[in-house]
Amino acid sequence: KCLETLENFYSALSQKSVRYDNKSIQVMAKKIVSDWVNISRYLQFQINGKIQEDKVHLQAFNTAVFAVSIAKHFEFPDSIIELLAEAGFLFNIGISRVDKAILQKSGKLTHEELLTIRKYSLYSSNIIKSFTEPPKYLDRIIPQITEACDGSSFPRGFTRFQIHPFARIISAANTYCAMIAKRSYRDAKIPAMAL
Repeated sequence: KCLETLENFYSALSQKSVRYDNKSIQVMAKKIVSDWVNISRYLQFQINGKIQEDKVHLQAFNTAVFAVSIAKHFEFPDSIIELLAEAGFLFNIGISRVDKAILQKSGKLTHEELLTIRKYSLYSSNIIKSFTEPPKYLDRIIPQITEACDGSSFPRGFTRFQIHPFARIISAANTYCAMIAKRSYRDAKIPAMAL
């Protein structure tokens, strides 16, 4: 049910002038935290196999689940875990603003295409600001998810201590999920190798 809700939410993003109601995302975040037994079974399934589909909403869901797993391991309070789940669900919604031909390209991206893709985290932040009830902090955390601790990444070239710790958790979860997912330009990595 959560995956279907998330897929519908991402589909609605193609209507750029719509003001988004993010209550369904908040409900899903609470569901992941409250129904951790079943979600952890899903997580185990994903760890034992490879993520086969290369769909944006599935990547977001998996990122949210892995981020929640990290937060649970460190015994974060439920309110923080829910915030991380929301960030995982929403961090890549800006990809809906990137040309599909670029996203599905099987060859090497041009410099211009790479710059276009790198704007997705800023697009995500802008979409979140347009929500009827924007989640607290997410418009600041989400653009930082694509930053690298050495300052070499985008959108602002932040370094380790400038990047919010929650953004670093989502980034780690997303990187893992991306590595175990098949892409148009490479095969999926074995989960143990991705760690």
